Amino acid sequence: MNNNTDNTNGITAGSNLESLIRKLKEEDSRNVKMLHRIYIMYIVIAVLFSGMYILNPDPDLGFYQRLTGAIYILAFTMMTFVIRKDYSILRQVDYTQSVYHVFKKASERYRFWETKRMVFTAVFILLIDIAVSMVFNGRYLSESLTWIEKTLIVQAFYIPVIAASFTIGWLQWRKTKKPVLEKINSVIKDLEGA
Repeated sequence: MNNNTDNTNGITAGSNLESLIRKLKEEDSRNVKMLHRIYIMYIVIAVLFSGMYILNPDPDLGFYQRLTGAIYILAFTMMTFVIRKDYSILRQVDYTQSVYHVFKKASERYRFWETKRMVFTAVFILLIDIAVSMVFNGRYLSESLTWIEKTLIVQAFYIPVIAASFTIGWLQWRKTKKPVLEKINSVIKDLEGA
């Protein structure tokens, strides 16, 4: 029997498998470029904040403002290392390995809820939340408000922005990566059953 016409749960062996691998390569290439741009952007942000909050000799810049800057710098530096690691892993994907290995690794990369990534993202969001709250508590909100009232006002804006960002990210994943992930998992299941 010709391998190019064998059906595996709706995925034709041979040409469709090659098409799926080609799709993976295209997506991975796009993700490498995106991660590289984000990596550069985060480095620039960390350097700018270092200049503005830490290296700035302005005597009016007190401990509170410098602490706020340090939190921003910590958040962006942490994410720079995370993104750099993801970028390096993605650049080193070896498509010459077995189909099972390539798809198993791709299945891990294409999941929306990758635990380690989500933990770092949650820490990043929390650190930025703390820094933003400190900025608005220290300068931009009325002195007549208590610290708790100021923080609640900041959260009333910050939480919807984060929720909207999360929703947009999930919708984008659902549109671009979920269909590929479903095909990958289908092939993995067939290979494990063989």
